[in-house]
Formats: sequence, C-alpha cells, structure tokens
Amino acid sequence: MIVYKYLHPDRVDVLETGTIRFTQSAALNDPFETHPCFTELEDSFRKRQQAIVDRQQLSRDAYVLASLTIPKRVKQGIERFKDQISNELCILSLTTRRNNLLMWSHYTAAHRGFVIGFDFGHPFFAGKSSTFITPLTSVQYSNKRRMCPGIERVRESLKELADAVIFNKSEHWAYEEEYRMVSHPKRADRCLTVSGGQNIYLYSFPSEALREIIFGHLMSKHLRNRIREIASEGYPSVELFDAHLSKTDFDLEIRRLK
Repeated sequence: MIVYKYLHPDRVDVLETGTIRFTQSAALNDPFETHPCFTELEDSFRKRQQAIVDRQQLSRDAYVLASLTIPKRVKQGIERFKDQISNELCILSLTTRRNNLLMWSHYTAAHRGFVIGFDFGHPFFAGKSSTFITPLTSVQYSNKRRMCPGIERVRESLKELADAVIFNKSEHWAYEEEYRMVSHPKRADRCLTVSGGQNIYLYSFPSEALREIIFGHLMSKHLRNRIREIASEGYPSVELFDAHLSKTDFDLEIRRLK
C-alpha cells in the first residue's frame, strides 16, 4: 500500500532535504485536535486531590478552605495536560487517497503543488526506532469525542490514551482517510525556530521509502522541471505521475509520466 502526503508548491524542500514535518497538534487546523472528552480524567484528578486533603488531618476550617481549592487545582491539572499533549507530540499525517479533490484544493495551493507517496510497508513506518512514539496507524472517525481515561488507567494502557487523544477525529474529517505517526519534538532531526509561532520539527525519511510523486494539474512548468531534476538525482526509483481533470466525472485521473 502507498500512503500519501499533499504538499504546497513551496514545500519542494521536502524532496531537496529528505525531511518532512511532524506537526504539533496546536498548529493543526482542527480545534478538537488531541482534545478528547476529559470528564473521566477530571473526576480522577478531583478524587486524587480530595484524598490528599483528607490525609492532612486539618482542622475543620482549614479542611473546608483546602476543599474549596480543589476545583481550581483540577482545572490547572487538566490545562497542564492539554498543553503538554498539544505541544509535546508531533504528528505526521498521511492518507491512502491520492486523488482527493478537497485535499488537493486545501493542501496543495489549489492543485499548484504536488503529492508524494510512501511505501507503507517500509520499516520507517513501523515506528520501532527510538525516534517515534507510535507506528503509522489509521485514524478512527466518530460523532462523539472519545473519553480520555483517568490517571490510573492512563498508566495501565498507553494504547487507550493514544486511541482517545491522537487517533480519534470527528466524522467531518473522514474524507481524508488519515493515517498518523507520532514523535516527540526532542527527537526531531532539525528544528526551525519560528518567532511568535509554532516551531517546525523536521524528521529525515529514507529516500527508498518514497515511491511516487504526483504533479498537480496547475503546477508551474518551472516547479515541474525542478522536481524532475531532484527526483532523478536523489530518488532514482520513484515514479512520476500527472493529475488530470476527468473529462466525464468530478474526479482526478492520475497518469504515469512516460
């Protein structure tokens, strides 16, 4: 199976450098990104804070005052957790579709960019090196936010936490047929500091993992020639394709270049 990344025309540097961005969820375009339902986690925090107060053998007045601070501490704990997962997890988003009209419009500057295809079976995507937290995994779509497990269950099942936080999205995004891989910013091969914004974390990918490059049907001749040059020098086994508007359907026909 081939998995694809839609790229803006300015992102030809992905091919030039052999690196690809893993993006923090705070920089993605879904406001619900890595924000499941926190009801169970809040309840878990609340019980833990109450147990701490109960163990302190306080006077009646001190006990009442300490108990009144619990909601604030629970809120602060949840906010710290949200901040941590929003900024300390980096996500690579790929898809199984190479002719998705919406994605070509949204992510390639309205068909002026290109799409690259990777071999899903390459060891790089198994996530077994120390660089990655998860292997490439399909996203599950639903109309309900998954429940983030409480503190005790988080420790017992990291998979349950990952499924709720990373691999669950609204059905509104189902058309993307997304697969994800996760890493930590500290494991990036390169970091580009952005003043006043989210840093850009780049990870190297093996050149042999790249199998396809698809040119957008509105791509400039200059960019087309530039990518062909890069491919011939750095990716000798890659296949090149053109995206063409179908003459009969609202569809793209992906044709191999001769």
